[in-house]
Amino acid sequence: MTVPAAPAHPQLPQSLLDELSQLLGNRFSTSASVREHHGSDISALDPMPPDGVAYANSLDDIVAISTACYRHDVPMIAYGSGTSLEGWLQASHGGISIDVSGMDQIVQIRVDDMDVTVQPG
Repeated sequence: MTVPAAPAHPQLPQSLLDELSQLLGNRFSTSASVREHHGSDISALDPMPPDGVAYANSLDDIVAISTACYRHDVPMIAYGSGTSLEGWLQASHGGISIDVSGMDQIVQIRVDDMDVTVQPG
């Protein structure tokens, strides 16, 4: 059985690339190696890299990145540790991978009910 190729998708708008570059500086990348890393997981599926990778360090970053992608109608793929077994990291429709691995802080510890709130990374 032949597996069909992923459908072609439009390139990212230059205005989105400019906006994310201005917003994030060197925390936004379109390099092939970074994209390949973020489009691969531990599944048996072939990599499908995103068109760009945005590294979020705060909730404000996530809101700004999401707002820009929404405004340009560009898909977003959340990226934490890259251990998906089901192919969730594959950018089958292109888009921006939002890497939250840098968001690794403990937000709140509630000893009384043995509960901890942490950031997604």
